[in-house]
Amino acid sequence: MCEIYTLGYLARRYSVLTILFFVDLQYQKSRFLPAVIAGSFRLLLNRQEKMMQPSQQAGQQAFGDIAPKLAQLSDSVLFDDVWQRPILTPRERSLITVAALVALNRVEQLPFHLQLAQRNGVNVEQLAELITHLAFYAGWPAAASAVARLRELKQE
Repeated sequence: MCEIYTLGYLARRYSVLTILFFVDLQYQKSRFLPAVIAGSFRLLLNRQEKMMQPSQQAGQQAFGDIAPKLAQLSDSVLFDDVWQRPILTPRERSLITVAALVALNRVEQLPFHLQLAQRNGVNVEQLAELITHLAFYAGWPAAASAVARLRELKQE
């Protein structure tokens, strides 16, 4: 027997990807959803998967030629495992990662993660606000360096 949950309950308890998987699974098992709704959920699921896929080969692309083991670990552990965990959304993980890089003044990694954040639904204004907020906690030099990288991204 299929249990029906409200979307509000599911949204508070699980990630979007988990909810979409659950709904799609229930549709496949019992056909309780009309085809149009199920199709919409599949489109959202595909969009969510595409949102995360570009980064899964980032290690190979960035330094696979010089440090293949580091690239393999980055791709398999960091991007295929840590970034795929359902408790935080890709958008939330991008915000956390950008905040950590800004706070640690690791500007050489910022361009990749600023672009990934945009692909994960964070706009330039939100990134600028994040950097402004961090200026008071991580220091003005770190924030100024991050803003310079954000400006480069915006001009592309």
